Amino acid sequence: MMSIPAWYPRVARHADYNGDRVILVDTNVFSDMALRECWDDELSFVVNSPPAALRIKLNQQLLHETMGAGARGNMAAATYQNQQKFIETYRAYGKILIDSGEVPYFAADRITVYRTILDAIKATSNISKEDLPIVVDAIVNRIPLLTRETRLPDGIGRALNNRRVKAMLKARGLWERADQILLA
Repeated sequence: MMSIPAWYPRVARHADYNGDRVILVDTNVFSDMALRECWDDELSFVVNSPPAALRIKLNQQLLHETMGAGARGNMAAATYQNQQKFIETYRAYGKILIDSGEVPYFAADRITVYRTILDAIKATSNISKEDLPIVVDAIVNRIPLLTRETRLPDGIGRALNNRRVKAMLKARGLWERADQILLA
């Protein structure tokens, strides 16, 4: 029997995804799943639970980092092919969602909010340029983020402690706490 992570009950059903439970993963988690196969109990659940229980959203930033032209040029062909095969297999199964569109995918009414929040957080935190779009995607689309990046919670905490960022999030009814954004 598969062990269910303690954070799973916090993953709400998402109206944008037909009521499915959806999480975002960052590049570190994706690499653990697709390349390193570092499947501890948590990742075994994330990868092997049926799509009806949990789906994984890969946003454009993650795909750019792992599958984009620059990434392809800097990695062995076998590594690239393994990532691509992992995505294709789990996407066909219905486990992986890939939204296409501007930056990460957003409903049209959220693109401006995304850009505004991205700029505000960029100016107030130490979140890396690679992680920032994934964090803002999580906040604006209310999809919790699974990460194994040890510095990311600190960066999110710094951003959320900024009065300007807090006011912007509150005014838009968006998540204002790290425990809403991050799965831990």
